[in-house]
Amino acid sequence: MAGDALAFYLQKLVLPIHLGIDYGRRPEWQIHEAALYWRWLIPVVVLTGLVGFKDRRVWLTAAFVFVAALSPVLGLVPFAYQDVSTVADRYVHLALFGPALACAWILKNHWRPNFIGVASAVCVALAVGSFLQTSTWRNDEALYQQALRINPRSFVTIYNLAVPKLEAGDVQNALPMLEQSRRLMPRNPKVNLMIGNALMELGRSSEAIAHWRRAVHTTPNVAEIHNNLGRALLEGGDLDGAIQHFRGALKLAPTVALVRCNLAGALEQRGQLAEAEAECLRCLQKEPAMADALALLGKIRVRQGRLDDGLRHLHRALDRSPDSAAVHFCLGIAYSRAGNARGAEARFREALRIRPGLLPPREHLAWLLATHADKTFRTGSEALELARAACMATDFADPRALDVMAAALAETGSYHDAARNAGLAIDIARRQGKEDWARQFEKRRELYRAGQPFREATSSLPD
Repeated sequence: MAGDALAFYLQKLVLPIHLGIDYGRRPEWQIHEAALYWRWLIPVVVLTGLVGFKDRRVWLTAAFVFVAALSPVLGLVPFAYQDVSTVADRYVHLALFGPALACAWILKNHWRPNFIGVASAVCVALAVGSFLQTSTWRNDEALYQQALRINPRSFVTIYNLAVPKLEAGDVQNALPMLEQSRRLMPRNPKVNLMIGNALMELGRSSEAIAHWRRAVHTTPNVAEIHNNLGRALLEGGDLDGAIQHFRGALKLAPTVALVRCNLAGALEQRGQLAEAEAECLRCLQKEPAMADALALLGKIRVRQGRLDDGLRHLHRALDRSPDSAAVHFCLGIAYSRAGNARGAEARFREALRIRPGLLPPREHLAWLLATHADKTFRTGSEALELARAACMATDFADPRALDVMAAALAETGSYHDAARNAGLAIDIARRQGKEDWARQFEKRRELYRAGQPFREATSSLPD
């Protein structure tokens, strides 16, 4: 491998063309190329030739400087960039001091008048080449397109071209590029992370979860993948899986407040309020102004019956992050429990405006519109549409979403379908060990069987 790298650098030294930022000469690819097994002869032949020169001390000194400067990155020992390419232009910068010494010695000891023309031609050619090469550095797009022309298999370049598209919202075009990058380098954690993000943006949460599960298996020590997988599982209603991966992320990155906040959110949803509150407080010790943590702490305090304290934290969170869907959602829950249905509706709608695919505000808004005691407030058709979308997003496997859909069906007069959905919710809740939920769902199913909808004064979705 080292001999092949030296042969590559000697070739570029003699003919510096087709330069790029990624040559793709990764060891796992090179071992399948026949040239690897004879290219090492090139530097051996060059060295043998230098030994035969009259002034070999000068030539061998120049060769020694060239090889010594390159030795840490020739592949004799592993190094980080080797996953991308064993060779890179920047590695040869210091090594060029050796050939420069040889050129200086030639000009000093073997000067001839006709050298002027040759040296001038070489300098002009190199200057023109340098000028043309600088055009590839005018912006990121030009640089990466040039890199792809040199190495079409550059997973790094393809990834770097995809990320700006993803950030600009062009997910449809970014995703195929990310998939191509992953095929070239399956174990790259950044690529695997971004593919999952893209799938979530497209609403393909089950595919994102499956992808991140594979990524966790191949690269288990990447906290961000654990964290994003936990968030996806949480949105899909898999609290146990979410908590497991949040804890895994926290083990790898114990100082990251966002991961701790996500864990607190999952614990809160599972009803472990004391543990969730403790995690929130630890999070706020590190980042006192973190809006999501303030909102979550407010939500926990509301559930604990400390409504005024909870609203105070929630309004502080809203002041710091007025565009946070999580903050608006938590404030909506607080308003629901306080009996402020209009305020709750506005907050749930704002959360969905900011993040249309978010499941919890969709469920809570549907519940509010389906079950509120004031008939002038209820809108059964919209509640049913919201509930059906929530069930589809969870593949009809979330008992709470099914319960909300049952309430919406009863509001529209479809009592038979309401009772059937309530039955599905009961079965799933029991399989998940949520007996309290199952008992609540059974009481509502009896109402539907009797041809009655479910009503409550505050219309706060049960915990």
